[in-house]
Amino acid sequence: MFLDIIKKVNPVLIFTNPSQEKKTILTSTKDKSGVYLWYNIKNHKFYVGSSVKLSDRLSVYYNLNYLKSKTFKSIINSALLKYSKTDFHLFIIEFTDTTLCYIREQFWLDTLSPPYNINKYATSNLGLHFDLEKRKLLRDSKLNKKRSPECIQNMRISASRGKVYLYTIDKSLLFTFDSAKSLERIFGTKYFYIDKVINTNLSFHGYWLLSSHLLNSLDTPSINSQDSLDFLRLTEEVKRCKRVVNLIFVYDKYFNLLHRFEYLNEARVTLNIHDSTIRKYVNTNNLFKNKFYFSYFPLCKP
Repeated sequence: MFLDIIKKVNPVLIFTNPSQEKKTILTSTKDKSGVYLWYNIKNHKFYVGSSVKLSDRLSVYYNLNYLKSKTFKSIINSALLKYSKTDFHLFIIEFTDTTLCYIREQFWLDTLSPPYNINKYATSNLGLHFDLEKRKLLRDSKLNKKRSPECIQNMRISASRGKVYLYTIDKSLLFTFDSAKSLERIFGTKYFYIDKVINTNLSFHGYWLLSSHLLNSLDTPSINSQDSLDFLRLTEEVKRCKRVVNLIFVYDKYFNLLHRFEYLNEARVTLNIHDSTIRKYVNTNNLFKNKFYFSYFPLCKP
């Protein structure tokens, strides 16, 4: 089983003793994004995950309080506590561009069907199963909200003016669209949503930013052609994340990332904190009960 996994993934890095190789692991993954795999040598079960900041993500597995936390309980956390890291190997399957990280994670989830992953879809770290039918009904009720023809026309005019710059969540310029209308045509995103994102402090489907101007005058797009493979992959990723509105990042009081939720409701259910309270602390940037910082965007340590 172990050799089969090695042959399938052909990892770029293998750590056979992660309990003693913490420094090497965090150093070799610093400032990199990619896909990783925890392999249990006792029962041959494994877990696949990814992060645009691999070092930060892997560091939480060395945080005993995080592993023991009921708030962030998951199968892989429980397994690491039960067997300890001496019974695990850590593979870095591949390093990726930040824009492709979750596409590649989804590829490996589909290819390997890891037993420790309850959630078989990339970008969700919960390992929880939610009622998709209820989620769909809520989304449809919002999309079917009636607006006057004048309102719709004003939104279209506002959203279609000028160039639109698409950035990653960490403000790296990906692509420049001639207009919001071309963005709507390619991604299938509603005009009113594009306009709202451009004019408010919201992310675009959780993982990107939209702007009517360059955030930095020296910014140059990493993707220059709609005919490129990178643009095709980007389009697939945006369409796959269309149900996401805003990510909820949860940090401890030392600004270590604890979890990333795709939905406010998921954060509310998992943390048992009312959604209005989470919104309040997102907007005020205050520490919640000396435990958590909440944000719609990644935070840097001060």
